[in-house]
Amino acid sequence: MESIHLHSQIAAVEAAEATKIKELNSLRERNVSLEGQVAALESAVVSKDAEIASSQSQVAKLTHDLSSLLLSCDELSAIFPNRPIVSIDFLTSN
Repeated sequence: MESIHLHSQIAAVEAAEATKIKELNSLRERNVSLEGQVAALESAVVSKDAEIASSQSQVAKLTHDLSSLLLSCDELSAIFPNRPIVSIDFLTSN
């Protein structure tokens, strides 16, 4: 009788162990999937950082170009004080 009881306990322990192994394998698969998602997101961050840097560079160049244009208009106004220079107020108004 005790042998049957021990066999049923062993079967229960083995079943619990198999369940834990399945859970562990499932968690490992989920971890691999999440690591892949993290890698994809990190790659997207690098790409977006490059886009931001490019945009910032373009803004800096456009700001410099606008400054040069305004200076040129000021110089033309000084050279030709009685002639109207094309207004670029729309560029400088906020």
